Amino acid sequence: MRRACLFAGFNPTKWISGYVFNYLRELSNYCEIFYLCDGQLEKGELDKLKGLVKKAANISHGKYDFGSYSLLAQKIVGWEELKNYDEVVFANDSCLCVNSLSKVFSHFERKEDLDFWALLGTDDNNTKQVFNFQEYWNSSIISSTFCLGSYFLVFRKRCLTDPAVRSFFMDCNRFSDRNDVCLFCEYGLTQLLHYKGFKGDTYLPNIYRFSSTYMLESLNLIKKNFPLLKVRIFIDNIGGEKNIELLAASVEKYCDFPFINLVKDIKEERNVKKKASLPAYQKDKPKKALHLLLPVPFHYALQTLWRDYSGRSGVINKLRFFYPPCFSYAKRGLSYLFKRKGSKNNFRFVLLPMPEEDSYLPNHIKDYKKDQQEKILKYKDMDNLMIFFNVSRNTVSGGMLSINRFATYLRNKGYENVVQCGVPFQNATINNDYFNYGTDFLDFNLLIETCFPQKVQLNIPEVFIPIFLSSLTVKMEEWLWSRKELRINILNQSDVLMPSNLWIERLRTLCNGRLTITAAHEKYCTESKEKEYRTNIYLLTPFLPEFHPIPFYEKRKKILYSPDHHPFKEKIIGRIRAECPDFELKEIKNMTLEKYKAEIAEAFFVITFGEGYDGYFIEPYLSGTISFSVFNRIFFPQSFECPSTVFKDYENMLQGIVPMIKKLTNDTELYRKLVKVGEEEVRKFTNNDRSERDMGEFLERYENELKCY
Repeated sequence: MRRACLFAGFNPTKWISGYVFNYLRELSNYCEIFYLCDGQLEKGELDKLKGLVKKAANISHGKYDFGSYSLLAQKIVGWEELKNYDEVVFANDSCLCVNSLSKVFSHFERKEDLDFWALLGTDDNNTKQVFNFQEYWNSSIISSTFCLGSYFLVFRKRCLTDPAVRSFFMDCNRFSDRNDVCLFCEYGLTQLLHYKGFKGDTYLPNIYRFSSTYMLESLNLIKKNFPLLKVRIFIDNIGGEKNIELLAASVEKYCDFPFINLVKDIKEERNVKKKASLPAYQKDKPKKALHLLLPVPFHYALQTLWRDYSGRSGVINKLRFFYPPCFSYAKRGLSYLFKRKGSKNNFRFVLLPMPEEDSYLPNHIKDYKKDQQEKILKYKDMDNLMIFFNVSRNTVSGGMLSINRFATYLRNKGYENVVQCGVPFQNATINNDYFNYGTDFLDFNLLIETCFPQKVQLNIPEVFIPIFLSSLTVKMEEWLWSRKELRINILNQSDVLMPSNLWIERLRTLCNGRLTITAAHEKYCTESKEKEYRTNIYLLTPFLPEFHPIPFYEKRKKILYSPDHHPFKEKIIGRIRAECPDFELKEIKNMTLEKYKAEIAEAFFVITFGEGYDGYFIEPYLSGTISFSVFNRIFFPQSFECPSTVFKDYENMLQGIVPMIKKLTNDTELYRKLVKVGEEEVRKFTNNDRSERDMGEFLERYENELKCY
């Protein structure tokens, strides 16, 4: 194909920037370039373009890029001359050329039926769904804010010879306000092409949301061989992105042409100054000095005074200033030392705050970094890693067990690249006193210092997504962006805990759109949920452990209940305690997994105050024990039939549970019948065969994606 390029230049300085020469050099391999600079240039600057462009001019018009396009088409080249070209490229110097254009041009050379093409289409109002360009272009829902990037737009003869298109470029020469240029020229041109019924396409097939070329998404685009990167994201950072230059440097290795040095040159010539900030080690100097100069109790007393003073009155508030928190930390630390005497973890006593909810900091554990590094070294040379994030606390929950079973199953299937990492990141990853991890449990902070795989999949529990994203350090972000292929899967184990779409969109940006969701229940593995989250959702049924039912006659008069909080919980437990005094009532907490399985097997009844169709309801039936619950339409299968033990609401449970307990206690046959019915009903929807099938499909997708890499 014979191509012309109408190139619009604008230089705030009086000389042509170095990155422009690089861009023109790459363009000249495919086009005859006609260059027009808007603004003042030093004498002899245009001469530097000899050999790169066919014709160059310098005219100060103040009409932005479309003003330059108009002058180039009408006066400098002429419409009649442009008829001699198969394609005419409209481009400008707002971008760095970071990847070769060869793939772009060869891609469209095969599409002979097109009237125009562009690199990318964006729509500020497209917040509901990810559209393919073709389906969006041919639909009736196209938005007025849909825009084809005018920084690189290519027309063929049918477009160029159309009177309406020519008239458009003649009219756009009259706009001198930037907003008007955007509204009437950039958006207007796209709407005109759509109105006229021209057939077009974009290099990246999807319609991107918002102004992606000015956001972090732009860095992900170049990992997809997108050839251009907006200069403005480094100059004024209109997207307000943090660490933009650091992240850009982390993806530079995937580009054909290095660009970080060019960015430095641009910022220097345009006198862009960055606010100086103290390095982390300098910020910590005052704190370290305070530690050295003052005894520990005084240090913590002052720290508390500084932190808690807010002008509030009250005796208790004032007394707090005289009670150094280190004493409470010391007391708690000592209790942990004695409590965990037989633990596998080697704790050490330090006067440091303990994290909430039975957690530890790395400082609390002897030889922590050394032990972690020994584990991590096994994965140093692996080209891909599959990471399951699990709760980094010395506790147990159904979600923690479920994630651990997923990872364990994969490890047992021969996937040596499967590991678990702890969240929140600041907590130490330690051996759990309540269950055993089926894989190495690693500290993500230390993992990224040693392992540099090309391909990574992160599996993140839904409830920890905001914490995960908010806690990412600069080092973590750099590591994630540096992976050639990053995929993220959200483990949606409870749909009520799913974060807002704002967080999901941040994940989507981080992984360059390679985002999926696996749902634990069919109820939220639906097409409507896919539309809500704008992401493919796949079923991944949790695995069940092995249970050991005991005969009815060996059971103890004991009722267990879940640790969940609920307004009706105290009323229901109080009534049972008052009206069934021969039963022992016990809350399920501080139990190892094996202890829990033994307890539910020997109990008469188990009551769940949680999701309804959860482990506290399912697992007792599989252990030969009756469990009570309240029907929850989000979690229970719609066709679930066990009306005797599943109440309509908590008011009904309050009124009906005691009579049911008394009736089942005195009727052995009815008890056994309901256990059998409940077990059969549970196994219809929750069983390991189903879990293995779902996991097989999960693995198949994983393997296929690796093959396509």
